[in-house]
Amino acid sequence: MVATFAIIHRPAYYTSQPSAYYTTDKETAGVWLRGNERLGIVQGSAVRPRDFDLLCEGCDTAGNKLVKTPPFKRRVLGVDITLSSPKAVSVLYAAGDDTLRAEIASAERAAVEATLRIIEREIPLARRGHNGVQREHAKFTAAVFTHSEARPETHANGGVLASVQRHHHVCIPSIVERPDGTLGAVDSAGGIRSGKKLLGSVYRLQLATELEQRGFAIVRSDDGWRWSIAGVPDKVAKFFSARRSAIEAELAKAGLTSGEAPAVAAAITRKSRRTKDTVNTADRIAGWQEAIKDLGFDPGAIVEAAREAGREAVARDSAIVNALIHSRMAALPSALTESEATFERRHLLEVACNALVGTGVSVDQAVKEADALLESRAIVELGTTRDGVVLSTPEMVATERRLVETAVNLAQACLAAPAPDLVRRLCRENSLSQEQTKVALAATSGARLVNVLAPAGTGKSKLLGVIARSFEAAGYSPALGTSPTDASSVVVLPGASVVGASVAWRAALDLGHAINVPSSAIDALLKRLDARVAAGKSAFEGRTVLLIDESGLQSSPQLARILDHVSRGNSRSLLVLVGDERQVRPIGPGHAIRLVREAIGAATLSQIYRQRETWTREAPQAFARGDAAAALKAFNEHGLIEFHNGLKPTVDALADAWQQARLSRPSEQITVLTKTNAEARAVAAVLRDRLKREGFIKTREVLLPAVDASGNPHTLPVAAGDTLVALRRVDRLGVVNGTPLVVERVKVACLSKKVTITARRGDEIIQFTPEDIADGKGRVRLANGLVSTIFRAQGTTVDQSFVLLNEKFDRHDSYVSASRARGDTRFFCSRSLDSSIRASSGDFHSEINDAQRLDHLAQRLSRERVKTTTLDLIDVAKFAKAHTKRERNRQKELGHEL
Repeated sequence: MVATFAIIHRPAYYTSQPSAYYTTDKETAGVWLRGNERLGIVQGSAVRPRDFDLLCEGCDTAGNKLVKTPPFKRRVLGVDITLSSPKAVSVLYAAGDDTLRAEIASAERAAVEATLRIIEREIPLARRGHNGVQREHAKFTAAVFTHSEARPETHANGGVLASVQRHHHVCIPSIVERPDGTLGAVDSAGGIRSGKKLLGSVYRLQLATELEQRGFAIVRSDDGWRWSIAGVPDKVAKFFSARRSAIEAELAKAGLTSGEAPAVAAAITRKSRRTKDTVNTADRIAGWQEAIKDLGFDPGAIVEAAREAGREAVARDSAIVNALIHSRMAALPSALTESEATFERRHLLEVACNALVGTGVSVDQAVKEADALLESRAIVELGTTRDGVVLSTPEMVATERRLVETAVNLAQACLAAPAPDLVRRLCRENSLSQEQTKVALAATSGARLVNVLAPAGTGKSKLLGVIARSFEAAGYSPALGTSPTDASSVVVLPGASVVGASVAWRAALDLGHAINVPSSAIDALLKRLDARVAAGKSAFEGRTVLLIDESGLQSSPQLARILDHVSRGNSRSLLVLVGDERQVRPIGPGHAIRLVREAIGAATLSQIYRQRETWTREAPQAFARGDAAAALKAFNEHGLIEFHNGLKPTVDALADAWQQARLSRPSEQITVLTKTNAEARAVAAVLRDRLKREGFIKTREVLLPAVDASGNPHTLPVAAGDTLVALRRVDRLGVVNGTPLVVERVKVACLSKKVTITARRGDEIIQFTPEDIADGKGRVRLANGLVSTIFRAQGTTVDQSFVLLNEKFDRHDSYVSASRARGDTRFFCSRSLDSSIRASSGDFHSEINDAQRLDHLAQRLSRERVKTTTLDLIDVAKFAKAHTKRERNRQKELGHEL
């Protein structure tokens, strides 16, 4: 946990806690770390409950109402940013004496102060103007309530104990003073909410530095933001993570871990909290130290080991430290644009603070280092929006400008094209509609770049088949010596040819099968094209038509590279992009399909054919345009949304429905969809148990260390009868990312314990060892194929879908999951979202009904995940027209010179 954000609903939660919970170890009452004389608050004074209540209500300490609440609106009382120390710090606090605890408390207070200074300098807390469009900095009051323990939980030894957990509730009542002296409410929906990760990174950097100054050594983890203290045993830290372990135990019933499924974990956290007044009044320090001894460790020895590790830490030479700081900061611009084309200042400061943990620098110095990146132009400002300054890198700006300029050039250039009469005849022969025929004519017009927007279910595969046949009839022969199913050869582009590509290997091969052309993953294609250019050859040999499917998943850098190759030198190639702008967003930076559409327009399909009934065609489109209320109403009216009490009953209900459909309609294609890889494993584990009971999967199995597509490690059970999915390309085995494998046999050698897996890949039998398909750490790149993530399912068509729904879905997740099936799509949702509904309303005791759950989901599922580009602050269409004018003038000048 870095930092959490919460709305203050009950001020008494902080000021009137049961003494048994908060007075242990003389836990201090709240302290005002920021005051305001005008409101009657003195900085450094103890928090009086009445004063805290009044400020939260928008009054001063005399009871005068200073901030009014608009009619028909519910007042937000304030915000709580909870800053948690790493578990190693809490363990030292428990193991040490009063002197060490005072040292730690002092270091933490300095870190809290650094956090407050960042809020003052970086986060506007007030709004004004119509609809609060203008955000501005404001003077605020802040009270900190410091606690040393979590709620009591059952630990690994069976005892019930409140784990040591140092954390600080930094509470800002909803009354702030603007620069002009006027008073207003805190902007709880603005920067303070979105900046919680920044505040967590600030707190932890300053705390790490303060502890280093007090003689402790910091150990930074590989993930870039977690850290620990050298000498503190992991076993002890894990023991005192009983709250997290309790959540893990609940999640384990469905095969999840909280680190992998934070949305579900958060829901269980809210649901399963013990009340604070159930804790006994025994001396917590003595209890903690006794628990440490029971684990086989001596508290004093742990403290001494940590001190010794600090003494042994090599005294850092300033030149070495400066070089380390320089190298870490130099890596930030590319890291910041790894998945997004633009970012905000809060993101820059967050990654800077995380990067500099362990270097001994303060937060103030980290801010200076971040500002130096701006001054050196390694990071540039693009403009300002309501949310602040928009930042990117010069490289990303150049990439997206080049993408648009190249797209315009290609769209205006022409090559020899199929005869329109031929295209129309092929459209008639393949029963294409008038709309599809119009798009086919546009795609075969000879323009070197054509952009086609094709929503889910509009028959794009059929359309692409006609486009491919049209070009082949015009002399673009199929690539010789290649096969849509041959993963090792489809990147070769000899002679005149029509070829396909998609972001993922599975989608690329499906495209190849559907329209009978060689097809490859785009990254593999780019690797081959780059190699040809590096060898002095043309990227494409002869005339080539490149058909890219699922272009909505392309990042800006990826499409820019494709366009570079298509337009390079004397290339006689042309490109047809086909995709859906509204489906799941690209993983990489930018939103290429949107830039192309804004620059050159698009031929568009709109008629849906996949779904059998009218309402099933309309409901997914409602999700796509953000009208989740209408979509959910339609599915609910047809009995396709179910709510169940808890995660496990929800997964069990989904499994029951899946099993019934599978047994009653064995010939139909069925898919089960989840948002995350961890949820997919959870559901797959339940489905797999059903198949084991039926005898489809054998009981003898091996457990393999594995890693999913998101990099999360887990254990994968494999037995005869399992359906697996390859997550990497292995040419020797003829598999790519997405290839399904049905396990025929699992053999374990008696002496060596070597595992050999025999599996069916389509009609062929292959044999491999886990090492054949493992990563560098020996973890297999395989997943259970019974359940798919929504991202991986994009582009597939099935007969029925079963979806594990939760409030973390956005409109893109909802649209894709609702549009896969020709027939029914059924949604299964846990009532654990009730706690979120209660938190939003402030009524923590009301009963929640299904209508309220649907209303809550409608709000959540309507959210759009905006994929930004560096050109968002300008009119791309005008930019494209200006580029066209410049190109024409340049051509005229060249003509005059000749």
